[in-house]
Amino acid sequence: EEDSDEPEYRSLGTSAHMAADLCLKGHQEAWELIGQEVGKHKVDGPMSTAVQTYLDELARIKTENPGGKEYHEYGIDAPAFHPDFYGTLDWGYVVGPKMWIRDYKHGEGVAVEVEDNPQIMYYAFGLLRHHPEVATVDLGIVQPRIVYLDPVRTWETAADAIRTWADRELRPAMERT
Repeated sequence: EEDSDEPEYRSLGTSAHMAADLCLKGHQEAWELIGQEVGKHKVDGPMSTAVQTYLDELARIKTENPGGKEYHEYGIDAPAFHPDFYGTLDWGYVVGPKMWIRDYKHGEGVAVEVEDNPQIMYYAFGLLRHHPEVATVDLGIVQPRIVYLDPVRTWETAADAIRTWADRELRPAMERT
């Protein structure tokens, strides 16, 4: 009983995001969800393995940089910047002057580039509003199902470069639409 014409790859991605969120909230490993219905799909071995790659990357960051503030599936908005600025950040983490942003991509068809990626920069800008002390942002795409690429691709940039991009490029683009 399909209640929408949503493509399967999109509903699979939604289920994988939901599984990752369940694991983060419940302090679980992804394999513990195998066989459970999450969203429109049952978590299977391949989904569990992909989600675990993402969870391992988040755990690595937190282990190497303890004591930070963590955000996952976090709603961002900036009504003063633009009324239509809002979204949901997959994962962010802040320790002192450094912020990490990780975006999970479950897709296996198209590799997503991290450097100068407007989507992940948008999420970073949304979280930077709450952290004016941040000077450096480490952006990353976790896309474990693209077998010919490193599953975690990162790009580090100055927080001010993201703020400048938002003012000079993002806001004008949003105002045009």
